Amino acid sequence: MVTPARYLLRVLGPVVVLPAESESATACVTQPRLLALLSYLALARPRGLQSRDAIIGLLWPGYDQARGRRAIRNALYSLRQALGTRAIRRHGSTRVAVR
Repeated sequence: MVTPARYLLRVLGPVVVLPAESESATACVTQPRLLALLSYLALARPRGLQSRDAIIGLLWPGYDQARGRRAIRNALYSLRQALGTRAIRRHGSTRVAVR
């Protein structure tokens, strides 16, 4: 069994995501919307799976349904590339969470 990597998410001051075990201070997620999405998923209450539609409404409010779904799909793909494939979990095509 592969243990997912651990990350440090700092939201006070500049928002930054760093590998928890790393000696370097190189941020692994730097784009503002990706940081906003990751912060939302990590801090949302109640914890756990969050609605993609709600996230689209928060982060891409001017987008129509198709464009919003494409935007969140691309953002989640980018987060998985930066943090590892197991960092984001999903339930069907409607809900997502961080592990």
